[in-house]
Amino acid sequence: MTFDRFKRSLISSIRWRAESYLRRKANDVISKGFNKIKTKGVNKTLEKKVVKGFDEFKEMFDEKGTDPREVILLYCIAALEYANGNDDGKYMATLCLPKNFCHKDPGSPSGFTIDIKGELYFLNQVREHPNNIKSYLGGTPDNNYEIDEDNLKLHIIKEGIEKNKALIIIQSAGKDNPTPVELKKNKHGYWKIFKGTGSIATGVKVTAEEQDDF
Repeated sequence: MTFDRFKRSLISSIRWRAESYLRRKANDVISKGFNKIKTKGVNKTLEKKVVKGFDEFKEMFDEKGTDPREVILLYCIAALEYANGNDDGKYMATLCLPKNFCHKDPGSPSGFTIDIKGELYFLNQVREHPNNIKSYLGGTPDNNYEIDEDNLKLHIIKEGIEKNKALIIIQSAGKDNPTPVELKKNKHGYWKIFKGTGSIATGVKVTAEEQDDF
């Protein structure tokens, strides 16, 4: 490796570490504020069919993005598409995330892409383990996480929505603990996910078939 390449690599590494640190600190502040949001128990199920193309997804986001619950469902659909091998899924996801979680990319239909060491890491986890996202959309351990792409279902068990921030608690059928998702509303009235995507990407219970495979 030449000195110039080493220097660029070192600078890139330092920059990434600094951005990661600042993002973690920002999220810590956000989380403290979200802890003050009063949530109430609900039993809501949002239903939607899968969206495979970016243009159709953007139309849906433009229509539904003013509802924080719908934004979570749309993010899950984007993650599902990415898990299914559709790289447009990562561009779909940028619509549901704040701009400072993304990088400008003139080749992206949204104008943004996701850093491989940031949010894209979570999406890659979902691509490697697609049952993780399917567990939020109708899949269960008992049905081997099979889902109906024409009737995806997101289950909400608690919610607290204020003027510019929201805390929505969703339940995966493959996890014991519910998943809190924190969102903030931008100046255009659209909600963006600030925290929760990492939890969505975590592992789920093994299927009935896998339990006996020893």
